[in-house]
Amino acid sequence: MTSSSVNINFRKLAENFSKEKQAETVYWQRNSAKFRAIEQRCASYDEFRQIVAASHLKPLDKNETLTFEHYKQVSWNQQAARQDSASATTLPAITTATSPIQSKTFVHLPKYLPEFILQWRRCQTSAMKFEYLKQYDLSTLEKIFQTDFTTELLNDLTQIYESNSYDNAQIIVQLLAIIVNAKRFQLTKGFFTEIEKHNLDKLFSHLMTFITLRPTVLILSILYLK
Repeated sequence: MTSSSVNINFRKLAENFSKEKQAETVYWQRNSAKFRAIEQRCASYDEFRQIVAASHLKPLDKNETLTFEHYKQVSWNQQAARQDSASATTLPAITTATSPIQSKTFVHLPKYLPEFILQWRRCQTSAMKFEYLKQYDLSTLEKIFQTDFTTELLNDLTQIYESNSYDNAQIIVQLLAIIVNAKRFQLTKGFFTEIEKHNLDKLFSHLMTFITLRPTVLILSILYLK
């Protein structure tokens, strides 16, 4: 009686084991995130989903800092809203006589909403948050916010505008114009608190002081507050 040898592909076996282990790790990360979200008493499903989606992300080490690299020019498109979508809200174009914004480059620019918000939270000052926004072109921001956004970001926008800087005002207006076209804008808008509405109204009042931004700001104020 002869015994036949069995060929075992150990490389493939190791790859399958690695995939299964990774899948199990992701499962437990998401499961733990769900319990954390419940304990935090999320105000909306949007907030719950963001916590779960970002469960695999690791916080900065205590010795890590958010740094900038070399300078480069970033020219913000002056069109306040998307023109290539029939369903998008059409807003007046924003014109400016100023030169392209000079800004510093972040080491990493996320392309998805959960990572974008996590990086946003790491910006400790208003100046850093504006520097962060200046790195993005509008097409990338439109992709990030094409489906959803967070009220946390809106609340921060109402707080970080502390000066009469036209460049900063323009950035906020353009970002608000992008967010208003998110697919879940109307749904999330329904969760706005009275305090959030008051802060947005105050922000729009400040932005209205710029004559060239006024037509767009007026439309945005109606879309956000009515």
